[in-house]
Amino acid sequence: QFIRLQFVLYSICTLLFGLLLAASKRHRLTGLTAVVIGLQFVFEIVIESSIIFSTGNVNSPFSALFILTIVAAALIYRLLGTLVVASLVSIAYAFIIWLGLAGAGGDPEFSVRALTTIFLTHHSAFYSIFLHILIFYLVAFISGYLAERLKQRDRQLADTSMALKKAKLETDDILKHLNSGLLTIDSRGFIIYFNRAAERILGYGEEDVKGMYCGDVFAERMPQLAGFLIDGVKNRMEHPRVEIDIINNNGQKVPLGLSTSILTEEGRGMRGIIAIFSDLTEAKRLEAKVRIADRLAAVGELSASIA
Repeated sequence: QFIRLQFVLYSICTLLFGLLLAASKRHRLTGLTAVVIGLQFVFEIVIESSIIFSTGNVNSPFSALFILTIVAAALIYRLLGTLVVASLVSIAYAFIIWLGLAGAGGDPEFSVRALTTIFLTHHSAFYSIFLHILIFYLVAFISGYLAERLKQRDRQLADTSMALKKAKLETDDILKHLNSGLLTIDSRGFIIYFNRAAERILGYGEEDVKGMYCGDVFAERMPQLAGFLIDGVKNRMEHPRVEIDIINNNGQKVPLGLSTSILTEEGRGMRGIIAIFSDLTEAKRLEAKVRIADRLAAVGELSASIA
């Protein structure tokens, strides 16, 4: 019954450790939580020592429980903390073996002799303690080292992820606020990016067209744009500067200045097509005004010459 109670206590202790570990992962490990976990490790070592002492001492098959404690410590502490836990485990293991040998003699003087006997190389207890301590420290070093490297990798990954998110936010912010329309399609012709200027100029919402085939989206109101995009995908043709006409949502004809380029990826060929375009309505209006002014100037010069 006593051994069964020990295993129940050990199971509860392990469950509490798992809950504390989950809480520390979700919320940052505070000083109080670290102290509680440290005390739990001490209590766990005491229970494991009691189990080993009650189940055969030096011949107990449950000495591997100490290894579980060392590995669990590596999940919380760094390499140095794991080695400290391994030292506590080694002291506890040596103590219970000495306690078992001393109790077997039934004589207080035998306790001193048992302590001396352990360190005689011809006694089996010495080899058991020595081998277990080597295993404890080896497991502590390996698990602590791996946990240390894993934490370093996690920090590097977190820093890289943060830098990537910052770069993405900056890039998205720049592209979203361009005065020129910008859209990109993949190598199959499906729209993957659509900025705000493109929404304003073409009259489509990004959520409505993203992920759709460009031919299906643009063929009805702007077939020239669809033709240039599809031509770029199928024939890998670039169009540095062309002028096309589209029909806006109000049914009005709008002139566009369009430039398409091929997006390539090293070693993997074409990734897609990027199209940059702008509304030329105001430029055409100014151009018409300039032409009228030139004509009026020419008429004025002709009139002056006739006069």
